[in-house]
Amino acid sequence: MAISWYEPFILLLLIPCAYFLYHWWQEEHRFLQGKKSVLLVLRGLIFLLLVSALAQTTLIFPQMGRSVVFIIDRSASIQNEQLALDWVKRAVAQKQPEDRFALISVADRAVVEQAWQQNKQVDSLQTVINQHATNLASGLRLAAGLLPSTAKGKVVLLTDGKETTGNAKKELLQFQQRGIPVDIVSLASKQGPEVFVDSIDVPKQLHQDDHFQLQLFIRSTIKTTSKLRILEAGKPVLEREVTLNPGNNKFSFPVIAKQDGFLRYQVEIVPKVDTIVQNNQAYAFSEVQGKPRVLIVEEQGTDSENLVRSLAALGIASDRMKPDVVPDRLESLKRYSSLLLVNVPAYSFTEKQIKQMQIAVRDLGIGMGMIGGENSFALGGWYQTPLEQALPVYMDIRDQRRMPSLGLMLVIDKSGSMIGEKIELAKKAAMRSASLLTGQDQLGVIAFDDGMKWVLKPQSLTNKNAVNGLISNIPADGGTNIYPSLDTAYQSLSKLKVKRKHVILLTDGQAPNNKFQALTQKWAKKGITLSTVAVGTDADQKLLQQLAVWGKGRSYLANHPQAIPTIFSKETILSKRSYIVNQPIIPEMNAGNDLGLSAVPPLLGYVGTTAKQTSEKVILSPHFRDPILARWQYGLGRTFAFTSDVSGKWSKAWTAWSQATTFWNQVVGWTFSQSGNGGFDLRPKLDQEQPKLEVYASEAQLKTAPTIAFNMVDQSGESKKIEVKATAKDKYEGSLPALEPGTYFLQGVAGKGKNQKRLGTFGFVVPYSSEYRPNTRTIDLTKLGKIQPDPSMAFRNSSEGDWEKQEITFWLLLVATLLWPVDIAARRLSFDQIFSWRKKRATIMETKTEQSAIAKIKQQSSQAIVNRKKRWNTIAVNQEQKPETAATKAPKKQQETKHSLHSSQGLKVDRLLQAKKRIRKKE
Repeated sequence: MAISWYEPFILLLLIPCAYFLYHWWQEEHRFLQGKKSVLLVLRGLIFLLLVSALAQTTLIFPQMGRSVVFIIDRSASIQNEQLALDWVKRAVAQKQPEDRFALISVADRAVVEQAWQQNKQVDSLQTVINQHATNLASGLRLAAGLLPSTAKGKVVLLTDGKETTGNAKKELLQFQQRGIPVDIVSLASKQGPEVFVDSIDVPKQLHQDDHFQLQLFIRSTIKTTSKLRILEAGKPVLEREVTLNPGNNKFSFPVIAKQDGFLRYQVEIVPKVDTIVQNNQAYAFSEVQGKPRVLIVEEQGTDSENLVRSLAALGIASDRMKPDVVPDRLESLKRYSSLLLVNVPAYSFTEKQIKQMQIAVRDLGIGMGMIGGENSFALGGWYQTPLEQALPVYMDIRDQRRMPSLGLMLVIDKSGSMIGEKIELAKKAAMRSASLLTGQDQLGVIAFDDGMKWVLKPQSLTNKNAVNGLISNIPADGGTNIYPSLDTAYQSLSKLKVKRKHVILLTDGQAPNNKFQALTQKWAKKGITLSTVAVGTDADQKLLQQLAVWGKGRSYLANHPQAIPTIFSKETILSKRSYIVNQPIIPEMNAGNDLGLSAVPPLLGYVGTTAKQTSEKVILSPHFRDPILARWQYGLGRTFAFTSDVSGKWSKAWTAWSQATTFWNQVVGWTFSQSGNGGFDLRPKLDQEQPKLEVYASEAQLKTAPTIAFNMVDQSGESKKIEVKATAKDKYEGSLPALEPGTYFLQGVAGKGKNQKRLGTFGFVVPYSSEYRPNTRTIDLTKLGKIQPDPSMAFRNSSEGDWEKQEITFWLLLVATLLWPVDIAARRLSFDQIFSWRKKRATIMETKTEQSAIAKIKQQSSQAIVNRKKRWNTIAVNQEQKPETAATKAPKKQQETKHSLHSSQGLKVDRLLQAKKRIRKKE
C-alpha cells in the first residue's frame, strides 16, 4: 500500500501550522505542563488531518483484478452482430479468475446486457433495442458510470463507426481525464452494390388540378436500371423504368394534383441490383387547396342523405364511409376539414380508430361533429370513450331525478376460452356499467364456467371502488354452462324493488339449449328483459339471438373484443329507457349569433346528454334545458354535438326547412381550421450529428414572433414539444429528438400574447433510418481509441501500474470533526477535576487498609488475653504441686512474666492510638 496526494503543494500549509503551534507553546502559561502537552497533540492532529484532506489524500492498493466493459454496436448497419458477441466470448474465456467484465448493447440508446460478474459465461443479446439509430456516446456514458471511481478499468468498443446521433469524441474526454484506456474492435458494415432514394421535393402548397414537377434524387454506387413508381395519397400516378449511373441521379416528373387536402407523395424504386431494400422509398407532403372536404361516417346508407345534399349545395364536398373502413392513420384523416359521425355506435370502430380521431382533432386542428339517432351518444356506447372527451357534451344525463331505478344483472362467461384480452375487456365493461349506475340502482355480477360464482350479490353501489376491485379479480378457467347462472340471475332480480330490471349475458362459447325459451319468456312477462353479447364467431350466435328475442332485449356480435365495453355501456343506458326524449318540442335559441337565426323548426325527439360547463349551448330543449346543439374548442380543433337526427325521423320539419342548407353549412363550416401556414417553411435536417428543425420566414415575421412552439405528433399519436428560436434574419432553428421512421405532423404557435399567431399543419416523413444511408457520418475509429483485433489482449494492460485508488478525504474530515469537541473539552475542564476521583479512591483504599489492620490487632489482643488466662491457670495448678523452695522462686518469675506481658500490651495500645489519630486527621 502507498499514499499519494492529488494536490501535494497544499501540504506546505503544514509549515505555518507548525509555527503556530510552536508559538502557542511558548506563549501559553495558563495551563500546566501535562495539559499543554495534551492540547498540543490534539491541535497538531487536527491541523494534519485538515491539510491532508485539502491535499486530497489517496491510498493506493495493488489491483487484484481487472475491470473491462464491452460495448457492442447492435445498430442496423452492422453486418453480423453475432460475430461481435463471439469476439467477446473469446476475450472473456482468457480472463483471470479475479478479473470481471460487464456487457452493454448500444443502438439508439444503451442498455446493460450483463452487469459486473467474474465467471466466464457470456449470455446472448436478449434486450429488445431500436436499431434504427446509433448513439455510441450513450454507450460510452453508461460504461463510464459502470466503471468504479476507486479503480481504473478498460472499455472495449465493438462498432463499425457509423454514428447517427450523439458525439462519441466528446465522451472520450471523460475517459482521458480518468486515465481509462479505450480499445476499438472494428466491425464490418453491410456492403455491396447500393441504390437508395436520397430525397424527394414537391411544392409545399398546391391547388387542385395544378401541374407541378416532382423532383427526385437517387444515389447509386453502380450503373443499373430500376423500376420507379410515384403515388399520391396511396394511389399510383406514374410508373416507369429509369437508368441509374454511379453517383447522384436527378429526375423530374410532371404530376397533376388530382386530389385535394393534405396529401402524401411517395416514391418507390426497385433496382435490378441492390443490397439494402429499406432505403428504396421516400415521402413528401403537400397541402393541395381545393373545396373543403368532410368525412361522413354512418352505418345506414340513408341516415346522412339530407346532410350531404345541404353541404353540397354550398360547395362542401364529402366522402361517405362505414366505420370499418375509416382510416386509422393521421395522414389519411388530415385530408379532411371535418369528421362527422352520423348515428353510428362506438362498438363499430376499433380502439385505434377512435383514438386517432381524437388526436386528429386535438393536435391537428381537424373539426368534428356527432349527430344523433338511436345509435349515437350514450345509446351508441360512447360513454367514457376518447371522443366523449373531444365533444362538448357528457354522454350521461347527470340529473338523476329523471332516471328510474334499475336492477342490473351481469352474467359473464369466465371459461378457459375467455382467457387474455376477452376476460380483461369483459371486466372493463362491467366496471363501465357500474359507473353508469346511481345510488338508487342495484347491481349484481355472476361469473360462470362449468358452475357459477357470485362476484357481487345484488346491492346498491355505495362504494364503486370496492365493486371494481371485486370485478377485477374474476379469473378465466373451466367450461361453459349458461343455464344455472341465468336462472339464478332471474331469481335474484325478481326480489329487487326497482322500476326496471335487466340482464346482460356475455359468452364466447356454446351451450346446450336447456329449456332456455321457457325460462326467458317466463321472466320477460314479469318485466325482466335480457340482452346477449356474443364474443367472436365461435360463440353460439343463433342461441344468443333467440335468447334476446325471447327475453325482449337486443343481441350483439362483438367481432373484436374492444367493442365489449361500449356494448355494455349502451345496454346499461338503454335499460333505463330515459335517454331518448320522444316528445315534440320547439327548441330555443340560446347562443350562436353567427348562425343568424332567431328560431328553428320543432323536433319530435332527441338523445339526452349533459352540456359541459365551458361549452357553448347554442340550441336548448325547453323542458330539461338539454342541449340540442352545443359546440366548443377542443385542443386545436372545434367540435359540435347535435343530439337530434338528420334522417327525418325526429327532424321531419327540418328536412323541409328553407334555411336547412345555410344552417348545416354554418354549423359544419364553423369546425374548419381557421389557420394557415402564414408563409412559414419547415425543413427538418435529420442527417446531422444533432437532428434539427429549420423554419424559414420573413424578417417581419421574425420581429413579431422570435420563437415558435410546435406540438409534434407521430403516427402512433405520441406528442412532443419542439421550440425553435430565431437564429438569422430569415430562419428559426431548434433541436429534434432521434426519430424513428414514420410520419410526423406539427402544429405551431408563433409569438406570445397579443402577437400570438396559430399556424397551420406541417408534416414530414422519415422514410428510413440514417443507418441505411451509405453516406452516414462515419467516425475515424483511430481517434476513439487503440484498434485492438486480438481478443486475448482485452484483459491486459487494463490500467496504469495495475493499482486501485481510494480517496480518504471524507474520513480525514470526519476524524478532524470528531477531535474538535475533544480539544474544546480539554481546554474547558480542569485536570485536577478530571483526576480527583483517583485521589479520593486512594484515600478510601488506605482508610480501609488501616481499619482492617486495627481490627486485626484487636483480634490478636483478644486472643493474647485468652492465652494469658490459660497460662495463669496452668501456673497456679503447678504451684500447688511444687515444693516450698520452688514456690519462693515463683513470685520472681511471675513478676518477670507479668512485666513482659504489660510491656507487649503497651506497645500494641500505642500503635492503636496512633492509627486512630491518623484516621481522625484524614476525616
